[in-house]
Amino acid sequence: LPFYFDQIQDVYEMPGGDVDNKIFYAVFTSNVNAVYGSAVCKFDQTVINRAFDGPFKEQKDTMSFWKKVPDKDVPKDKDGLRPGTCVNDTSKLGSDVLGFIRARPIMYNAVLPVTHDDIAEQERYSPLYHSEDVVFLQIAVDVVGQYTMLFLATDNGQIHKVVQWVEGAEVKHRLLTIWRPFEKSARLEMSSDQVQTCQAERSPEEDSAFLCSNHIRTIVVHDKDNVYVCGSGAYESQDFTLSNDLDTVDTMNPSTGLALCPFDPRDNATAIYVKQGNPEGIASLYTGTRLRPL
Repeated sequence: LPFYFDQIQDVYEMPGGDVDNKIFYAVFTSNVNAVYGSAVCKFDQTVINRAFDGPFKEQKDTMSFWKKVPDKDVPKDKDGLRPGTCVNDTSKLGSDVLGFIRARPIMYNAVLPVTHDDIAEQERYSPLYHSEDVVFLQIAVDVVGQYTMLFLATDNGQIHKVVQWVEGAEVKHRLLTIWRPFEKSARLEMSSDQVQTCQAERSPEEDSAFLCSNHIRTIVVHDKDNVYVCGSGAYESQDFTLSNDLDTVDTMNPSTGLALCPFDPRDNATAIYVKQGNPEGIASLYTGTRLRPL
């Protein structure tokens, strides 16, 4: 039976380029109740815009097929803008436009991934990389010459480093290493006392085994030599940097990760690396998440 990578987990925006020519990398997973796996795809903003500027899709009733909405049936506001167009004040949109958006939120054309124009047609819209029996939750990307480096954080606290390149008419990739930052050799392993304390503090309604495990919630390539990783362990926030080859870990000082990394793995974290416009012109890493409730 076929299975689909239809659950999006994370998106990484490549730096540079104007707003209409951005490149994105995204991680998708299949339904874990089926044959689970993960895939990485690359998207071009122009292709995304083309899909959203295209026709809408509708289903008249539950017994009908999904069909393309004719252009004549798509309402426009007083300025001639169609539903979905960015406007400064949505309160001024007419009820017909709002009703159309509410009833037909799906576009007819899919947003197809891109790889490389020179590769074989049957592979042009395939994932850049996919792996069975692995759930990727976070992604960071670095481009070194003709090679694209993918840093993929899994649901069990590992980081997979994958190199991808185009050779002739074929996209190739190779898993270079799997890094396990929470093993004792990396000096980030939780003690049994930490785990037991964490589990004792959780309410009976919570999944203490999940909450008291190690989790990576953010991964960012912040210069040519280092990767920043941020997450939680035993319901405590922690952050660290590691070399691009994933063989050297350097815990931050102090390494509590307070207000930088989530203590609760169900929370999100944000991290961006800004090269220009900082005080004294120094490139800086900005991170944040919500504070622990008092």
